[in-house]
Amino acid sequence: MYTIVETAKGKQCSLFDEYRYVCDRIRNTRTYWRCEQYINCSGRAKQNIEEPPVLTSPYNHDPPKEANDIAQFKKDLKHRIREEQTPLTQLYRSELIKRYISNPENVATLLLFHQLKIILYRTKNEHYPPLPRSINEVYVEGKWRMSLDNEDFIIIDHHNPRYLAFGTLHSLKVLCESSHIFLDGTFKSCPPPFAQLYSIHCYSSILNELLLLNMIWFLIHNSSLSISNKVLLADLKNVFPNTTIKGCNFHYNQCIFKKIQDLALQKDYYDSLEDDPTSVKCLVQQTGALAFMPISKINELWCTIMDKFEHIPRSQDFFDYYTDTWIDKGCLYPRQLWNYYNFNGPRTNNGLEG
Repeated sequence: MYTIVETAKGKQCSLFDEYRYVCDRIRNTRTYWRCEQYINCSGRAKQNIEEPPVLTSPYNHDPPKEANDIAQFKKDLKHRIREEQTPLTQLYRSELIKRYISNPENVATLLLFHQLKIILYRTKNEHYPPLPRSINEVYVEGKWRMSLDNEDFIIIDHHNPRYLAFGTLHSLKVLCESSHIFLDGTFKSCPPPFAQLYSIHCYSSILNELLLLNMIWFLIHNSSLSISNKVLLADLKNVFPNTTIKGCNFHYNQCIFKKIQDLALQKDYYDSLEDDPTSVKCLVQQTGALAFMPISKINELWCTIMDKFEHIPRSQDFFDYYTDTWIDKGCLYPRQLWNYYNFNGPRTNNGLEG
């Protein structure tokens, strides 16, 4: 049994009968190999095209088992890098575990990830398109347009203005059959040179389990074209007038707490006593709880909260923010969007971020 691996300098090396051979010369269809340690060893072999090598002169030393294991390890890693899109650290760990299961004694001799990462990343870069430096260099072609099931994965590829929508006919079909749709946008986790990543998710039954799956992705280049909540809500109501639209309760509470931070009340929040009904923490909790109160009672309850906590420094700024954003007529987020009283559906988008 023989295989072709690489030397430390990246040249081809034939691994045959546990010995390593480098190419001596090629004549017609025959390749002549000599032992990698040819200065001190007379080991030679010859090979006809794809046939296994045949030993023509014996070696005078033991086989370099450790070097062979390392070379085969590198070869297997490089092969997987060319065939898969698994993160390199995960791929390295997978190959290491595979070898530990089959031959645990040899794992200790293998190279650590930091010793291999330059080679591995170089291999990856050779088989991946270069990262675009500007939006004009973004081209999605060939296998990069295809899903793992070999379906076309690009629904929209718009150039002026530039944005991309990813998905398949199957994902669109599943979306059409779903009773609950989840929408989420992010600016922080968006690959440059795009400005926003927006995704559409739904539940799908796979192997009798209800899984939350990402069905459609949008990559938007210009921040001025980004999908805003206000515009999206209006469009959804216009296109799907019978749809019930709900915001994420987690992000609702997150907005409340961010305002507390903006007003430099974070320390007061964490210093609040659990049994203090007039603390900053209690203000945050009671404000958040309005999402589960009857809509007809919200105005009255909010007035009670403002009276109860008006002694807190800068509380008026907090009251103004909450009233303008969540309570008043014409506010940014109408109460039907964030109120969950008598609502039995999903309350958060947290499953999307998991």
